Amino acid sequence: MIVNFRYHIFTITAIFAALGLGILIGSSIIGQEGLVEEQKKIINNISLDINRLKIENQDLKTGRAQLERQLLQRDQREKDFLTLILSALLSEAEYYLIHQQIDPSLLKELEGIFTAAGVRISLASSEQELAWPEGISKIILWTAGASVQGDMMTKLTEKSGDSKVLTCRQANILELISLLLEDELSAGR
Repeated sequence: MIVNFRYHIFTITAIFAALGLGILIGSSIIGQEGLVEEQKKIINNISLDINRLKIENQDLKTGRAQLERQLLQRDQREKDFLTLILSALLSEAEYYLIHQQIDPSLLKELEGIFTAAGVRISLASSEQELAWPEGISKIILWTAGASVQGDMMTKLTEKSGDSKVLTCRQANILELISLLLEDELSAGR
């Protein structure tokens, strides 16, 4: 049996092909384990990030709740302070407040502050008839940024007589009370 050179080349090529295929299959099996390990590391890192974000979110919620409590306490102290000032400076005053576009909760809060301070105030919306009881010394027009309509101001000025008309265009109780206090202090009360 005579073996020719072509047969040897084919055999050697087959051996190397089998060796390459074995290396490829072996490395893919080992590579899969490396890939799985890498995926496990990524999953663990993502899990740690999620846990860290949960803790951070909880801390932010706790901080927000504390700030909200502090704000409520500050608002209460501010109301108490305003009530004290009003009772000292305006306890004998009587006001008629005409409001336009003011939030009802602000009106209720203002009425509560004035009542606690012993200041008499009557409230009326701008749609109501411009009629107020005798003895009102100050009329307040609270418009919350809205421009005062000319006919409204004219009617108010005509009907006010000896009463002083004050206008506040801020939807803020502190601004309104500051306006009243400034007016009272400038009048030398």
